[in-house]
Amino acid sequence: MDRDALPQQRLSDAWEPGAWIGAARRACGPVAEVVHGAQGEIVETHPPQQLLALWKPQRLERPFLRRWPQVVWLSGEDLDHAPQALLREVPVPARLWVMDADVDWALLAEIVMRSESGLRPYQYQELQRFIVAERAATAASIDEAYGGDPLEHRRFSKTVPGNLDS
Repeated sequence: MDRDALPQQRLSDAWEPGAWIGAARRACGPVAEVVHGAQGEIVETHPPQQLLALWKPQRLERPFLRRWPQVVWLSGEDLDHAPQALLREVPVPARLWVMDADVDWALLAEIVMRSESGLRPYQYQELQRFIVAERAATAASIDEAYGGDPLEHRRFSKTVPGNLDS
């Protein structure tokens, strides 16, 4: 079967056993940078960059998503095309579910920074900015959902749906 054949039929609307799990998030952009060249300084513009991540299918005896994806990379493709970009990395005929759940995007950006040798300086700088912003947002979420009055030790319940006492 052709790798690009029938891609929409390989996308799942919900998690299902055997499906690869993907996630996509804009990391930066578009970005303009001043480049020094033989003709002097010029301004180069770069498209938005997306972080794309894939996890192997979850085993039923281990239903939780692993912290570490199988692969994560930076892509200049439009975020609307992220499912197709992810699907190109999934073995045929396996299916893909692109989730919208929380993942540790700062960790994924750091993996890309540490593992991609071909990053351009602007990509590296933008990933650093992204990580700082993600960690600040995480800290704010922790303060909101878990912090506050020490007598409210169950304040974390704001982060999960339903009543924990039932």
